[in-house]
Amino acid sequence: MAPSWREGQELPLPFEKTWCPELSSLRKFNERTLAEVEKNIGANVADLGTIFIVSGNDDSPLEVEVLEDFCRGTSLEDVKVGRGGAGTQRVVWLDERNGTEDLEGSGDARQHGNPLTATGLFRALEKSRFEHKGLPDASRRLIYITDPDAACIHALIATISSYQARVLRNAIYQYLKSQTSIVVKITSTGFLAFQLDLHIPFFILRKAASPGHSEGEVNKKPRRLWIDVSFLKLEKFGLQPQKPLEVWGIQEAQISFVVAGSDHCRWVGYGFVDAEIDGVLAESSDEDLLQDQIADSKLEANFPIWRPRDYWIVIFEIRIGYVRSQWDYLIDKLEAGVNQYIEEHPTVLSHRLGRKRAAEMKESFDWVLKTINLLSRLSSVLCDTVEAWKSFESPEEDLGYFRDISPNAHRSLCTIKLIFRQLQSNHRRLSLLKDCCSKFSSALELHLNLEAKEAAIENGATSEFIVAILYPTALAAAIFSMQPGAIPCDLTPRSFALAVFILIAVVYAMRFISRHVQPRWPLQQNPIALWLKTKKVDEDVDKVSVNSLGGTLSLPMGINLDGVVDEERSEPISNGDRACGTRAICGPSVASLEPQSG
Repeated sequence: MAPSWREGQELPLPFEKTWCPELSSLRKFNERTLAEVEKNIGANVADLGTIFIVSGNDDSPLEVEVLEDFCRGTSLEDVKVGRGGAGTQRVVWLDERNGTEDLEGSGDARQHGNPLTATGLFRALEKSRFEHKGLPDASRRLIYITDPDAACIHALIATISSYQARVLRNAIYQYLKSQTSIVVKITSTGFLAFQLDLHIPFFILRKAASPGHSEGEVNKKPRRLWIDVSFLKLEKFGLQPQKPLEVWGIQEAQISFVVAGSDHCRWVGYGFVDAEIDGVLAESSDEDLLQDQIADSKLEANFPIWRPRDYWIVIFEIRIGYVRSQWDYLIDKLEAGVNQYIEEHPTVLSHRLGRKRAAEMKESFDWVLKTINLLSRLSSVLCDTVEAWKSFESPEEDLGYFRDISPNAHRSLCTIKLIFRQLQSNHRRLSLLKDCCSKFSSALELHLNLEAKEAAIENGATSEFIVAILYPTALAAAIFSMQPGAIPCDLTPRSFALAVFILIAVVYAMRFISRHVQPRWPLQQNPIALWLKTKKVDEDVDKVSVNSLGGTLSLPMGINLDGVVDEERSEPISNGDRACGTRAICGPSVASLEPQSG
């Protein structure tokens, strides 16, 4: 019999994913921040690792280690007092508001002086989220940070709800490490909560000075990969000319967006975005700050989307559209650069000077190696993004959690699917471009081998002339420069020419032996050795036969044994006769030589 709480509910398939009904109704509970947990247990927390340990959220040592390493050199105390960049860098946009029961309208919002510093964020978040005497509840909280630094991370972790500590730690980790993730997580044990993850790494083609990072310096922003692509000479394709100290490069970028909460009324949205994507938040106008920054200012903050899944899908559509546009632009320029280079450097045999040709071949090999490595890295990142979406939309996967979303969110979901088809097309373009470079590399290698063979033939002809003509002539000249008494012939031009001719003949004879006779010598060794062994056996048998008959055999006068043996050898061999050249001694012919009686 089914439990009472399942009565009237349609049971899902074993691996079918559906949204839990409990997450669609208001669930009130007491939220405690990690700082409050620290105070309750009386711990003196000095670092992030200890914060996670005392709160019982130390189940991922790798994530804790990455956060500790990034935040080294900055403490929570620096954030509280506004020391250093914590009190000066305005990189945070915060929106907190309380919704109505029907989840409509603008709701009551808390007022913040956006953009905030890390210290301002800490002071805003340390206030009670619910049932504050002078502020509305922060049921829906949005936190947007460009280039999160160590101070912002300290402010977030110290004020996060204890049940969301793992969520935030994982979100920061994936952002710092440029991970790819499109998943929905719902806790299976403990407190029931949900987590919607969107982590998309990609690349931006831009012109800038090559960035640097000094070890030991306090991290002011995440470390991102920068690839110098000046070797592609992209300025030929209508791009802006480079300024001094600026080069065309590919900048790694990351968009991380996570929605986590206990139900559809109480949730938090975290948006971590690189400044290369959205620009510097501190330079935004007051009008811009009235827009939803997580949505790239494409949604008004005062007209919020209250349902977490709807909001996540809409942000997904906005952000993945930007990602696709960057991939389109980057791949288009890469195709132009690669095709132009291959056209300007055809892989044909050249009769240019050796050193110049060698320098050109080395440049081409360096170029194709750099290009293939670049394309491999780009293809790997784009492939991960496409595969993450395929996993998300597969049957019985996370897409099942979005069956009952709003019509607007459903349209956004259809748009996302179309965008990923275009991203799959971009991935195929990268693969084709990589194959083109691989074929160009193979052609370079083939033509290099052909040129080397051609050079070897030319060098062989030169060596032939030197060895066959110049060396004999020089040797003859050396011989004829000796004292006249040491040479048994007259020193005349005729004898000199004859000596040169003889030495040339000797050289060619030696070359003939080394080229034609010596290679065949191993093949002739076995027949010769067999013939010698056979001859030796015949001689041994003849000696044994003569010795065995010598004591009993008496030949008549005038009979020569050797002659008899030779005669018998010339006769045909009959059945039973030995074929060892000894019939005259051991066969029937010997019996005919016995003396006749009487």
